[in-house]
Parts: sequence; C-alpha cells; structure tokens
Amino acid sequence: MPSFKKSPFYAYCLLLTACLLILSCQPNKPPEKKSYGDTIVAASFHGFSSINPVTSVSSVSSELESVIFDGLIKIAGNGEPKPNLASSWNISKDGLRWTFSLRKVVRFHDGVELTAEDAVWTYNAIKSIENKGRYFNFFESVKDIKAIDKYTVEIILEKPHASFLYGLEVGILPKHLLIGKDLRHTEFNYHPIGTGLYKFVTSPHGGEGQGEGGFSNEIILKANEDYFNGRPYLDKIIVKTFANQKIMWARLMRGEIDFSSGINPSDYEIIENIPSFKTYSVLKPYYYMIAFNLNPSPHNPLTPFDKWDLIEGIRDKKIRQALNYAIDKEKLVREALKGMGRVSAGTVYPLSYSYYKDIKPYPYNPRKALQLLKEAGFGDKEIKLSVLINKGDEVKERSMRLIQEQLLDIGIKLHIELVDLPSMSKRCLQRDFESVFIEIASINDPDINYMFWHSSQIEDGLNMFSYKNQRVDELLDKGRAVFDREKRMEYYNDFQKEILDDPPGIFLFWTEYLVGVHERFENVKVDWRGTFANIAEWHVPEEKQKYKQ
Repeated sequence: MPSFKKSPFYAYCLLLTACLLILSCQPNKPPEKKSYGDTIVAASFHGFSSINPVTSVSSVSSELESVIFDGLIKIAGNGEPKPNLASSWNISKDGLRWTFSLRKVVRFHDGVELTAEDAVWTYNAIKSIENKGRYFNFFESVKDIKAIDKYTVEIILEKPHASFLYGLEVGILPKHLLIGKDLRHTEFNYHPIGTGLYKFVTSPHGGEGQGEGGFSNEIILKANEDYFNGRPYLDKIIVKTFANQKIMWARLMRGEIDFSSGINPSDYEIIENIPSFKTYSVLKPYYYMIAFNLNPSPHNPLTPFDKWDLIEGIRDKKIRQALNYAIDKEKLVREALKGMGRVSAGTVYPLSYSYYKDIKPYPYNPRKALQLLKEAGFGDKEIKLSVLINKGDEVKERSMRLIQEQLLDIGIKLHIELVDLPSMSKRCLQRDFESVFIEIASINDPDINYMFWHSSQIEDGLNMFSYKNQRVDELLDKGRAVFDREKRMEYYNDFQKEILDDPPGIFLFWTEYLVGVHERFENVKVDWRGTFANIAEWHVPEEKQKYKQ
C-alpha cells in the first residue's frame, strides 16, 4: 500500500494548511471608510404639496416626510416593524394594550426635546376626522392614548388590530409648534420641523407655479448633525420637480440631476449604457387600474356610461368582468412598460408574504367580453366612457392609447380627460369622475386594502369609488382582527379571489420602480419602500465629491 505521506492528497493538505497559516497572519482588512459631504440632486415630475405626515395622502412630499420626520417604528426592507423613536414596546395578551418606551434626548430640528406628549398629540390629531390622511385607518380602533410619563406612551385599542403597529411609522409632529393650529392650513406644512435625518431649509410656498427652464419648484434639505442615530453622510438633498418627464430627462442627460426614480421604461435602457450612472429596479408597490365611480349621481353631469341604464349597468359585475377580459394586459406590459412590470391580478403586492400565489389575472379574451356584455343586456348598445388621467405621465398616456384601441374593438368609446395631478386628486376625492386611471398604494401588510375597498370608507374615507361588497367587508374585518399569520393568509387569499371576481375596475399592471443614480454615490440600495428609504447609508468618496459646503 502506498504511503499516505507520498500521496497527492497529502501534498494538497500541506498546501492548504500553509495557505491558511499565511492568511491567518495577515492583518484584518480595515473597514470601508465612508466620507461625509456632497449633495444629491433628485428629480421628479410630480409637484409638491404640503409636507405633513398627518394630513398628506400620497405625493413627492410624503416621500420627503420619511427623512424629515421619524415615527415610533420603522418598516424594514423585509416589511417587518423595527424600533425607531420607540426603543421597545410591549403588547398585552389580549392585544389591546400597547406600551412604548421612547428614546431619551431626541430633539426636534428647533432644539426642543421630543417627549411622549408629542406622540400623544400627533396620534390624537390623526384620529380627528378633519385631518383625515393616509394613516387614519390605522387609528380607527384606538380607544385611548396617554403619556404614562415623559418617555412612555400607552395606547389602548377597542378591538385587536393586527396591522396597527404599521401605522406607528407616521412621523411625530412637534406639539409646541402646532397646538391650536388647523393642520390642513398652516405655514408649518411648507416649513416642516421634525426629528429626522434631514432638516428642511427652503421650498416654494405651497408648491404653486413654475420657474424658468422647466423647473416647477425645488426643496432643499440639510443633514441633521444631531440625529439620534448618527448624522447621514450626504450634506444635502435637493429635490427639483419638472413640468413633465421629457424636461426631467433632458436635465438628467446634461448632468444637472444625480438621481431620478421617475424614469420611463423606454429611457431606462439608455441610462443603463451611460457609464456615469448606475441603474436599479424593483417592483413598485402600486397597482395601476382604471377604477369606476360605482355610485353615480343622477344630478352629476359626469355620470358613468351615459348611454346605459346607469345603476344596473355599472353595478353589474358582468360588465366590469367584460372590461377586464377586453384588455390585453400582457401587451401593455410589453409595449407601454417595455417589459418592466407584471400583469395585475388584484390589489395585494406580489412580493409580500400575503400574496396569493395561485391567483391568475383576467386573460385577454374579447369574445368572452362581448358575451358578458350581451348577457348583461348591453351587447347592441353604444357605450361611452370618460377616463380621468393625470397629464405628464408617459407610461399612463402610452397605456391609455392601447386601451382605447382595444375597447373600441368591442364597441366601447373612451373619452380621455387629461388634467394636472392636483386637479385629478381633488376630483377623485369629490367623486367627480366616471372612471380614473390611477395607481393605488399597496404595502407588505394587506390591511391597507381596508382603507380603499371596505364599504365603511365610502363616505369619509379613501374608498372614492363607492365599492361595496359584503363578502369583501367581512374578509377585511376578519383579516385585521387576528394576529396569527397563517389564519390571516386564509382570509386575505379569499379576499383576493373575491375582489378579482367582483372587480371595482380594470386591473392592469404593476410597474418596476426604475431608478438612475450617479455613479459617484456608493452603498446605494433601492427597495419597495421608496426613494429615500436607505439614504442614510449613501455616501460619496471624498475624491469624487461634486458639491462642497
């Protein structure tokens, strides 16, 4: 038998041992050095509105809130709530009593310390019907809120609410500056003061008007040197908004813009080939749909389907199913999104834990659409429909042209109303539309569907479409009342099947969140949470910095 010491394997073992000894003697590699400094100039083609987390619904301004304000918790990239202003919390066994311990010596940007009283005041403001914003529904089940001491907040619920904790991401407002003020009409909304990573410096008051060269306005934020979790690396964030995507694109190409999250799919390929830019994409948590006004008023001149029997027509789910079969959504994704998206089968974010994997979107089947229209009694009638759409959004405009052609194939004529985004938002809230091409937010937790599709939200909530389905109501009620994730999944799986069968509109697609960032920025991470979710870690090596203080 050959000697083990003379075998090739023995020689390999000696070599491996020697390599490991050499490596073990090497000094540890120093951690990457991150330099402070530089400014990021970001772009958008959506105008600014007030910057107040209690009253805002959704806009560029609400993204800025994430860096100006802090909430008690922060939603991590995996969708789980993490400590933020609250260092810890406890929940009673019955799920009704929540106790939060706040971090000490956290200061607002004006130097005043944040206390439990600020959190209590903010939450009571959210519960007030006149301030109704996107966090209102999280607090509907709140019975009592009180400050136990300077750094302890206690919240008591009337009934268990599984996703209540997600609502505590809302930014805390400074009570000392806002007590007695009307939160919807205060100067604070255009000069906000929070505890966040960045301090507000300047903005155009109210976001009205348009400056020279296509700029509509800009906002400047400066790093908070005293941030409780350490100051961010970038000195400033400047956000400039433009009249439309074409102007924004031209400025990006000139090098005047460092960051854009509003890139068209057709332009994304161009940026990918520009050495000075890095590109990122992730499925955006907004579903696009043409939503109907399901409760038209006979006194409103903009009643839906003006040559139908209005009430019977629009409320017949066969009609809405027919319109879903009539649209080739795969073609929309291919041509309008350049393949950067996916067809929608409903309202639950496909990357979330609660997405029902077996659900399938409506296939393109114009014959089926015509059959359903005939069964509903409208197969031989001329049908007209007005669709509200915000101008300047090229993805929507390209999609709308394709949709218009496809619906015409089954005898439906679309009238497209192009309006600016503020006008569209106002008309939606006033229910002044026949149908609207809209994108609606979805998050990791499916309870967000309550605020848009539960019938209790029709009068004063965000169910602007007057959608009413008793089964949907029951499933949404049950889904928010249990904490067991598997049980919740059962309810939300059934919800997804029910709302697809009785659709409130035409479900279209989810888009990719397409981002271009100048190559000098390092440690950039982009995820579903939005533009500035990871901005605290972005930095620029000193030798590459473009803007100096």
